[in-house]
Amino acid sequence: VPASVALTLENSAQTTLNGEDITVDGSTGSVLVTPSILGGPSTVISADVQTSNGVIHVVDKVLALAALVPPPSPPPPAAP
Repeated sequence: VPASVALTLENSAQTTLNGEDITVDGSTGSVLVTPSILGGPSTVISADVQTSNGVIHVVDKVLALAALVPPPSPPPPAAP
């Protein structure tokens, strides 16, 4: 989503290239993206960066896509 469009969105579900949804909100004047690994929204700090294979937006926190989160570890065995 171009930054000019993102600034018009309010808590809008947007699908990433891997098929997972993120929430984009530009209603505050900054573009916020959730979820992030640290919790709370991530803020776009540099938008519409042209790359050789498309456009990226630089954010200040790592996004927490389900595909990137490892499954929970099994609990340790019970003590005898």
